[in-house]
Amino acid sequence: MNATTPNLNLGLIGNGGFGALIDAMGRVVWGCVPTFDGDPAFCALLQPHIDGGDWTVQLEDFERVEQHYISNTAVLRTVLFDRHGGAVEMIDFAPRWRQLGRFYRPVMLMRHLRPLAGSPRVRMRLRPLCDWGSRVPERSWGSNHMRFLLGEMTWRLTCDAPLRLVRDELPFLLDRELHFVLGPDETLTQPIAAFVRGGEQQTVQYWREWVRSLSIPLEWQDAVIRSAITLKLCQYEDTGAIVAALTTSIPEAPNTVRNWDYRYCWLRDAAFVVRALNRLGATRTMEEYIRYISNLVAGDDPDVVRKMRLGTLNAGVLTSVGLAEIDKSVYALGIPLMYDSYDEVYWVHEKMRPKLEACVEAIDAGVSAAHILDGRTPHSLLLELFTDAGIGTKIGAAP
Repeated sequence: MNATTPNLNLGLIGNGGFGALIDAMGRVVWGCVPTFDGDPAFCALLQPHIDGGDWTVQLEDFERVEQHYISNTAVLRTVLFDRHGGAVEMIDFAPRWRQLGRFYRPVMLMRHLRPLAGSPRVRMRLRPLCDWGSRVPERSWGSNHMRFLLGEMTWRLTCDAPLRLVRDELPFLLDRELHFVLGPDETLTQPIAAFVRGGEQQTVQYWREWVRSLSIPLEWQDAVIRSAITLKLCQYEDTGAIVAALTTSIPEAPNTVRNWDYRYCWLRDAAFVVRALNRLGATRTMEEYIRYISNLVAGDDPDVVRKMRLGTLNAGVLTSVGLAEIDKSVYALGIPLMYDSYDEVYWVHEKMRPKLEACVEAIDAGVSAAHILDGRTPHSLLLELFTDAGIGTKIGAAP
């Protein structure tokens, strides 16, 4: 693989408060701050017009790369090899462990760099962007740290590498282990090497204990474990919401303009995540998700409730009786999420398919929007067209 070839072979690391994507070369190419739906400080995945949006370790005379997760964790290991027998190991993770009766999961990345063989020469390039990749953030530095002003938060890099080499992106001989912490603008209270090594050990321990608590089937264990960790990393634990993905604005197909922001919580999709993790015994995700829905529904903002209205189909898929009248009562949250069987899901899809196809056909013919209504409801057409709340499902063309 060429060191500069863009690719979508990405590894996900995270901790429930922050998530990042790392490509096959070990480059951090995606990460939003301070929340999942925040400004992507790392946005090289979208190839911004300004050069940057990544955190890269460039190895001189690069030849090949190996990459894998540390077993049963969300800790990623990348090894770069040069043409002279040199090798460099990178360990990347977002710290997560139990501390003082709660989870320690800051908006933070830790990177542990170690020479494995030969005399490798590397160049460190830390280039976050802000305002959706349109601007290089202001930065400052001290004796052992750099600060990046990213709008909603200030990120600080603390390291035991010579700061000028990192700041000015100068090549250097990697002859010892180096440690990097990129996170909130706070001073570390212990030596950085001990903090990173201890953080790695505690993060590995957390994930392995979490995996050990799962009810894993005998078949396809590695794939099930990796999928379970990935699904768990899609939950933003401050609220309990489960996002469809951590990315936005990636085209549906090469050289097309249609794209989506997947950093939203679709209640139906999230319910499938909950069901999958429940089957493995990871019920905490469900508890946090129900808390998220309850908090939204219990609010007094009618606009929030209106935006949560799912329509007949989506509501039906969520629970055995649907989250019916979700703006009036949350009693449905007390029953198991989704249908009792896939047969019921398929039955709903079969009944809804002709209606959805008719809507798509109408939109393709030039209609601005189509509505699916329950004709059994008195005055359903008037309520849908002339009230703010509406009672049906509106389908429109993509912007």
